[in-house]
Amino acid sequence: MGYQDFFDREGRALAFAFWDTGSAPAGLTVRFTYTVPAGKAALITLRTASIMCRTAAAPRAFAAAYHRSNLSVGGLREGVAAQGPGNVAGDNANMAAGVSGPIKAGDILEGVTLDSSTGGFLAYGLGLEVLEFDRKIT
Repeated sequence: MGYQDFFDREGRALAFAFWDTGSAPAGLTVRFTYTVPAGKAALITLRTASIMCRTAAAPRAFAAAYHRSNLSVGGLREGVAAQGPGNVAGDNANMAAGVSGPIKAGDILEGVTLDSSTGGFLAYGLGLEVLEFDRKIT
């Protein structure tokens, strides 16, 4: 069974991006959300996450830029994550992942950041590319 068994016509590419700096502490913050529309299905073609120390914290605690999915089959899952850069300006972590299997109408994808540190600044980057199609009815 190939992708042609899941998708029909009217393909549409969508892209979401977030880039910003933030001071610590910063709670869990959803930076973007994508929900597969009714009657559609989608492929995740690319997910990226990056995090970089801009100025040192006192001390650095857990920090991350990551993707999470709330799927109709499988529930809430965390995906691509860049976690905990060092505490020296320029320290960074980067992650990327390519094509996923199809996701269904109502499935939700989110880009999320958080920083539990005391003080300091981090730069966050998140990217998501999705290819959305009409769902075949067979």
